[in-house]
Amino acid sequence: MTKRFILVGLLAVAFLFAGCLGDGGTPSVAPSILPSPEASTTPSVEASVEPTTTPSASLERFVWIASGIGVTKLYESNGTVAGVFEAGAVPESIAVDSEGNVWVADGSDGNGEVTKLDASGELIGTFVVGLAHPRVVLDPEGNVWVLDIGDKIEKLDPDGNVLGIFTVGMDPVDIIADPHGNVWVTGSPSGEIEGNLVKLNLEGVVIGDYYLESGASFLALDEEGNVLVANTKVDNVTKVSSNGGILAEYWIAALGLAVDAEGNIWATTAESVVKYSPDGNKIGEYPAGEYPIGISIDYDGNVWVSNIESSFVTKLNGATGELMGNYEVNGCRWNIGDATGFRYHHFVLQDD
Repeated sequence: MTKRFILVGLLAVAFLFAGCLGDGGTPSVAPSILPSPEASTTPSVEASVEPTTTPSASLERFVWIASGIGVTKLYESNGTVAGVFEAGAVPESIAVDSEGNVWVADGSDGNGEVTKLDASGELIGTFVVGLAHPRVVLDPEGNVWVLDIGDKIEKLDPDGNVLGIFTVGMDPVDIIADPHGNVWVTGSPSGEIEGNLVKLNLEGVVIGDYYLESGASFLALDEEGNVLVANTKVDNVTKVSSNGGILAEYWIAALGLAVDAEGNIWATTAESVVKYSPDGNKIGEYPAGEYPIGISIDYDGNVWVSNIESSFVTKLNGATGELMGNYEVNGCRWNIGDATGFRYHHFVLQDD
């Protein structure tokens, strides 16, 4: 049985939170021409189980991983464990706010917890809303948005007070906020919504409903505030502008997605990590652990990957793809989110 077929089963488990991906409705935007999938690649790097240490300009920055034993805090510079902290029964997704506080979504069914830790890992509060939260993101005002089971998403203020529970008309799969005050949700339609990508304003009102023919699942953001949508059914990625227009489509097979400061697109495929140029041409493919899914960029431009069938996270050099280390965390969750805070600071707040 190939990893590709095994992945179908993994996705089915993940989408218990969000329903199956599906199509419906009429396209509201026109597709653009796909770049050719033919492109040169750079040599892959053989992975080592032993971590290595590489000098870094950011000695006091951290990577937060939803792991098999809680939330594991690692030094960004060398992968050393700085602490392990409790945060819900099944931490799944992490977001880091402008003050370095860490928001953790609990994916366990019926728990409904969203946990806030300070930068040292101390508990600030545990807030209960809804049923289960596989994803968490922050908007430009510092408010917290979480997916829930069914067709609901919830919004909390920075103190954990519930500001709203909103119906999005679909079983949600992923969520992201852009710098323009929009919140984007992917999923399969289950109500009046005909598309598989919706846009809400910060009041929780659906202001856009888009149908991507190839499907819509996991999301990323670039420095212009465009949204990248991984379409797992046909192995491509669609770039959507803040007004909902399709800017480009790329032949990129992706589960997890991240964009670095140079606009390069990093994708996990459940078998490897692949780097593409901003226009979608393949630069290189690199090994990680077993079933790499979650992916985040750090402040030095390096890439952190959660391997859901390995006990460690992988760090790759953002310039070369070279393995910088595999760091033990006693098992990884999906970690679809922003494990370092880089995306939020650079692409949402744009405060670099």
